Amino acid sequence: GSGLFIDGVLLAQGTADRPIVGTSRDDDTAGGDTNNNGPVSIGLEDWAGIEIRAGSTGNVLDHLDLRYVDGFPGTTGMIRVVGGQATLSNSSLRNCAGHGVGVRGGGSASLLNNLMIGGRDSGIRAESGATVLATNNTIDGNVRAVAADGNNTQLVLTNNLLTNSPQAGVASSGGATVTMSFNDVFGNNPNYSGLANQTGLNGNVSADPKYFNRANGQYQLRSGSPAVDAGSSQGAPEFDFIGNPRFDDPNTPNTGGGFPAFFDMGAFERQEVAFSNVDLLARNVSGPTVGVQDMVASIQWTVENLGAGTATGPWSDAIYLSADPVLSPDDRFLGNLVHNSDLGPGQSYAASLNVTLSQVLPGNHYFIVRTNSRNDLFEGVAVANNAAASANAITFAVPELTTSSPIASAFA
Repeated sequence: GSGLFIDGVLLAQGTADRPIVGTSRDDDTAGGDTNNNGPVSIGLEDWAGIEIRAGSTGNVLDHLDLRYVDGFPGTTGMIRVVGGQATLSNSSLRNCAGHGVGVRGGGSASLLNNLMIGGRDSGIRAESGATVLATNNTIDGNVRAVAADGNNTQLVLTNNLLTNSPQAGVASSGGATVTMSFNDVFGNNPNYSGLANQTGLNGNVSADPKYFNRANGQYQLRSGSPAVDAGSSQGAPEFDFIGNPRFDDPNTPNTGGGFPAFFDMGAFERQEVAFSNVDLLARNVSGPTVGVQDMVASIQWTVENLGAGTATGPWSDAIYLSADPVLSPDDRFLGNLVHNSDLGPGQSYAASLNVTLSQVLPGNHYFIVRTNSRNDLFEGVAVANNAAASANAITFAVPELTTSSPIASAFA
């Protein structure tokens, strides 16, 4: 397939909310149905990615979103640096038929804050005299996470998450030099090939990084992750993949290096105030306004994605009964509905669920719906609008007592 072949200088600089997308012509999730073959959400590996050729220096690639690359004969990879020089940062490389980044022929590359996910070869491959500096990358689910081969080849790894590869996490061969500090190498088979196990040396660990939702491609870190405050600040980027500043988690000991010593490993910095490109809003909650004990009530609501990114299903919407229109821990859970489809930016869906209302105290009550109730999706600070209450209350009257007619009910 066709691709970009650079003999001069390439300055490709997107932003966190508007990345530069390179993908298959069959991938309609970017740009719509440009080839008029009907809606398709999965692309074919039908283009050759980007190649930086010998003599090409000063290339800056920032905030790219590259998908479904078939590579190129001789050196496969979404981005190939063949004797040239490039800096790649804050970019996502997914579903490549070959390497995520391949550097060879004396080429050099600096790789900062990138995601390299689901490739059919190495996330990073350095060979034949290449020099690669890889810092704060999350490299998951590739056949190999990183590999280096050949004399005079140097691969320097700092603050990376190298996880879940069916082959090696870190592979070295042919006299290559691999230098590692403050990396988490976990869940690979094996973690190391061709070099000694680095666990416990120079800040390197091997532990589950606790991704927020790996199945949905959300690689933010959960509370308690061993990667939090465990990286080195020396030479590391001051901001993460989506522009969040470094954050010193007050509940986590600082085990990293440099000053300050609280940078996280991987492309995402965990913090108490974090942003996401997914923002689900619950609205238009409605239900009956007159209540009868043991009645079956139909609750309706709408969920809209206000974010710039696609919400990837499944997630759950929960329904509660509350004495006021504000969700609180003492509200009564009524039911749960799983939403399995994706929801793109600006899209919405209408949902409904039948719930049984039993032993409800007399008075006014509100139906409250909380979308993403089990935190299946990472929304960061955008969770504030996940819950919405019905505009009108449902009223349960005090049962009328009639002489010689006992009523089975509940009192509080």
